[in-house]
Amino acid sequence: MKTGYLLFNSQVSIGKKFCFFAQKRNALLILYANQTIPLQHSINMKYLLFIFTLVLISCQSNKNYPAAENAFDAGREFIDAYLKGDFKKANFYMLQDAENNAILRKVEITYKNKPAEIRNQYQTASININSIEDVAPTETIINYANSYDNVAHKVKVILKDGKWQVDLKYTLDGNL
Repeated sequence: MKTGYLLFNSQVSIGKKFCFFAQKRNALLILYANQTIPLQHSINMKYLLFIFTLVLISCQSNKNYPAAENAFDAGREFIDAYLKGDFKKANFYMLQDAENNAILRKVEITYKNKPAEIRNQYQTASININSIEDVAPTETIINYANSYDNVAHKVKVILKDGKWQVDLKYTLDGNL
């Protein structure tokens, strides 16, 4: 059985199958069609690379997180993302302003500078909700701890522009 690679050989044949490459979650996958399709030297490699790039872009997993239906969902998703080190997801559930973005970047750097053993403990920790306080119809405070360190924390969740989002600047400044 003859093997070839799309980017390195001018003809690609695998028995009676053609080899396509696609990227998914940073791994290279090989997909097969039902027929042999030889690539001739006359194919312009620029077009081939352009098509290959389009395939790679279309295979990228674009995470769409579900919108939080209430304050509890937004707070829980944010806390879970933070504990797991998924700061893109945490950012999705956070109120978008310059101060919150700066705080999240600092929190992310601090998290990533922790030893892998501690990060793993946070990633496997569960969330223990101590209390939920509705301060106003558009504002909720969630008091929680995680099973790793059992330290009580508070998260302020607000409804703004029809979306429930965590407001870090109020969470961290102690004015809860």
